[in-house]
Amino acid sequence: MNPENELRDKILCVSVMQNWGGGEEFLLKLHDNLRSFEFVIITPEGKAEKKFRDNGIKTIINNHQKKVYRDSGWTLSAYIKIIFSIKLSTLRFLSIFKKEKPAIILANGLFSALYVLPAVILTGRKQITIQHLIFEDKSIEKRIVKLVVRFTEKIVCVSNAVKDNLYSILDKPYQEKVIVIPNGIRIPENPLPVSRPGDKLIIGITGSIIRIKGIDLVIAAAKEVLQSHNAELHIYGTTADNDDSRRYETELKEIAAAYGLEDKVVFEGHIDSKEQLYSSVDILINFSIISESFSFSVLEAMSFKKIVIAVNAGGPKEFISDGENGFLVELQNVAQLKETILYCTDRFGTKEFDQIRNKAFETVKNKYSIEKFSNEYNGLFNKQIYNKN
Repeated sequence: MNPENELRDKILCVSVMQNWGGGEEFLLKLHDNLRSFEFVIITPEGKAEKKFRDNGIKTIINNHQKKVYRDSGWTLSAYIKIIFSIKLSTLRFLSIFKKEKPAIILANGLFSALYVLPAVILTGRKQITIQHLIFEDKSIEKRIVKLVVRFTEKIVCVSNAVKDNLYSILDKPYQEKVIVIPNGIRIPENPLPVSRPGDKLIIGITGSIIRIKGIDLVIAAAKEVLQSHNAELHIYGTTADNDDSRRYETELKEIAAAYGLEDKVVFEGHIDSKEQLYSSVDILINFSIISESFSFSVLEAMSFKKIVIAVNAGGPKEFISDGENGFLVELQNVAQLKETILYCTDRFGTKEFDQIRNKAFETVKNKYSIEKFSNEYNGLFNKQIYNKN
């Protein structure tokens, strides 16, 4: 171990995801920007674990804490599987706690908190839970959060939408444990749009290829623009590690073929470089069919001065003022999305849109910078460890 690490307080992060997503991006940002702490991540094997290691983060494998996918809801087998996994994980966590001696346990999401909860109770360790999601009505997650909050020091929400959702679940005494620290974005050095030969307009969608992203609805809404304009729809991302996600990708390709858009709907796969991705996009669309708690892709696109169309719900509605620094459409309103895409396509090169791009950039710079994010988490960790501001 690097001797420097022995002088830094250790934060043990628990993650259940095998694939890379917003929660994993969050952990990477903590590691890269809070150098006064040592971050160690307990995670199952997979793409996320490999990327953590590639970025110089110490990882500890625990394959018992994998996310449980429930395509058919909370069945008896799902309950049995997660209870058995928690039992096995507890033994592993106790061993890790004894060896690593962390100052704080950071649970990256509700199910991470559930997996590590027995070990936290048994050892009396301080735990902070990061809440990335908005829970649906009558979901089992609402019951779980009521249990987890009793044994956590703070629940950190990534947006006010997440906070409001928790407030609707928790009794008032526990609401005092809930705080908001928005995720941060590193401002690009050169956010200006990149021109391309022929002025082809590229409409982009980023993220995992899963049904809640509403990609099929975006293809339907963009169909006429793609057929009548020099424009393409590029999908950046890969399938999740489940059968339904892989089926969905096949369905999307069939939809594009049915519209005669095989050459206009391009599946780009995963692109690691933010600069490469956003320099090749003119308009970014986020049209999830549920309220997203945050959305890195929306803020990242805004920081690169891209035109963004997002749903008027969850995190994106906190970032975007409709018509000023981007555009908002109502959840699952395909007709409104179609009109907005056409509006943006027809006015893309105007001074009006130059102003929208500049205002988008200023919004991210002033409210969602990585520096602001780092300062707030630095203060939170120091207060929990040393009880100082």
